[in-house]
Amino acid sequence: MIMTSLLALAFSGVGMNAGAQTGHLPDRDIPLKVVNKRGRPVSNVMLHSSLTNKTGVTDRAGLFVFSDMADSDTINMIFPKSGSAQIPVAGLDAVVITMRSSNQYIVNDNHSQVYIVQQDRISPGSLMDVQAILRNTPCKTLAELLNGRVAGLSIDTNGIATMRGASSINFNNQPLVVVDGMALGPFSEANRSVNVLLINSIEIQKDGAGWGSTGAGGVILISTIK
Repeated sequence: MIMTSLLALAFSGVGMNAGAQTGHLPDRDIPLKVVNKRGRPVSNVMLHSSLTNKTGVTDRAGLFVFSDMADSDTINMIFPKSGSAQIPVAGLDAVVITMRSSNQYIVNDNHSQVYIVQQDRISPGSLMDVQAILRNTPCKTLAELLNGRVAGLSIDTNGIATMRGASSINFNNQPLVVVDGMALGPFSEANRSVNVLLINSIEIQKDGAGWGSTGAGGVILISTIK
């Protein structure tokens, strides 16, 4: 069963300079602000840059500033209980994100182009077609691939994962990652070694049946491209 994220982002880039005419801007500081549909700031939104690996959260004013950002980087945003989104840095001087109640991310870039990124969420027991996702959304890690796409699965900026409703006695017990029938270990360890480009499909198991205590926090079954 496919579930759709109940989150939309109206995204705008402002403050264009002359360098944008060539499609490339020098490394620069990029302030990012998150507000709700009434224009009020949203704090505690987790942020991460894919290329430079910088992390942070929005403050009480809904603001966070990324320093020395390049056009080739991507800003990943993780919203409490809602999902995640990726915004390419190319051509941006500043970013304002408006959280709305809908099932799509509506993105307006600096060139007045409009495109829509719809993020589907799967429920445990369903099969995720990873190659289809990668054709639309570049992902470098397992955390980037799964965060916000699996109902009940939460991943923080350190790559620590927890599964809501898993049969773990210890709340902090992470899901076990299994690749082609071989257990790799807890999610935070597997996140550093799994090559997402080689993944064909992923299935999530909350009960971890058949994997003993190591699967008490849930199991992420990965099938690679043969």
